[in-house]
Amino acid sequence: MTFAPPAALLFDLDGTLIDSHGAIEAAARGAVEAAGVPFEPERFRRALSRPLRDMMALLAPGDDAHVESLVEGYLERYVATMVESSPPLPGVRAMLDALADVPCCVLTNKTERNARRIVEAHFGPRMPVFGSVPSRADKPAPDGLRAACAALGVDPVAAWMVGDSPIDLRTARAGGSVAVGVTWALDEAAAAALADADLLCATPDALVRAARR
Repeated sequence: MTFAPPAALLFDLDGTLIDSHGAIEAAARGAVEAAGVPFEPERFRRALSRPLRDMMALLAPGDDAHVESLVEGYLERYVATMVESSPPLPGVRAMLDALADVPCCVLTNKTERNARRIVEAHFGPRMPVFGSVPSRADKPAPDGLRAACAALGVDPVAAWMVGDSPIDLRTARAGGSVAVGVTWALDEAAAAALADADLLCATPDALVRAARR
């Protein structure tokens, strides 16, 4: 199947533009173990890319107060080093430069304040950031996608949602956009979960070529 070139590109952040999974895992592990709960790497893998509270609730289920305490513990560990511990993935800056004429933004389930700090530190002010805020449902709900497309002045059906998680594909389909899976930061098992993407790109350069067809 072929698609028209994107009128806009909506990028997930973690694992798509930045190498943050290690920093996220370290902060989550610290918060969970401080609460006296064993950290399970496989459970973490399944929880990754979810909104923060959902992720922590899956790692160490409990009542609202328990989960809120886990979130606070996570943020205390993560925010202190999140910029320097989440560098751009190889080839990403060159990809964004090559696509500079295409409207782009970041659409993430990371809190919008933290996401904006990371994006501006590594990529400058070139892209608006749409993150997790109380007034808007997180991915895979299409609310953020629609808000981003409205801000960029494009119809969602003409936009490409680009991400490394099935949540990103579900978000694209909920909003009517092209679902682009990127595997440049994934192992084989995680990449297999994106097999039903409309487009699959193994490298940032492959995404540039796909967008230029």
